Amino acid sequence: MDPLPAKKRCICCNKTLPASAFLVLKGREYYRKLTPAGVAEQLERRVEETTTQAKGWLADFGDTYARARSAKSSELMGLLTNTERGQLE
Repeated sequence: MDPLPAKKRCICCNKTLPASAFLVLKGREYYRKLTPAGVAEQLERRVEETTTQAKGWLADFGDTYARARSAKSSELMGLLTNTERGQLE
């Protein structure tokens, strides 16, 4: 004899089945993250992200520096007399 009627068993299974599936999926995810291969993947992803950010920062710095240098050069050349400009060029 079954201790639970059919209706009670279905309700119980409906609650525990999704929870079990969730635990299995999360368990696999954590297992994957904690294995050496998973750690290596996380490091590679982190290195790629950092490299992309560094390249963006360097490009922005280079553009800003070039614009500031050009502006300052123009400003200083504007302060010179024609004779002084001729000697520099």
